Amino acid sequence: MNRGAGGEVLLPSGRRVRLFEVVRGLAGAPESWAFRFVDAALGPEIDFEALEPDLALLCREIALPALGPGVGRVVISLADRETPFGAPAPEAVQLFEAYRVAGEGSCEWEPF
Repeated sequence: MNRGAGGEVLLPSGRRVRLFEVVRGLAGAPESWAFRFVDAALGPEIDFEALEPDLALLCREIALPALGPGVGRVVISLADRETPFGAPAPEAVQLFEAYRVAGEGSCEWEPF
């Protein structure tokens, strides 16, 4: 993973994303955090299997180092544009993946 100018992150898949928002306390759970990324090239033909390693890497390499103790869950969000948190945005292409923070700072996929 390489970091570019303007806060862009170059992922192993070749996608370029940037972090635009971190939200603490999802659904009233202070131990849950969301890291919201934008990839303007994301389209409706999302190949989740191809993106899953990128999302896991964002959890490990961006989210975990930013967190303090007591965080139990991280949600990685990827969208084609910035959207208001929690507001419907049917025109946006978005995906979300949840991870449990485990052991020695690892991200374990958690279905939701």
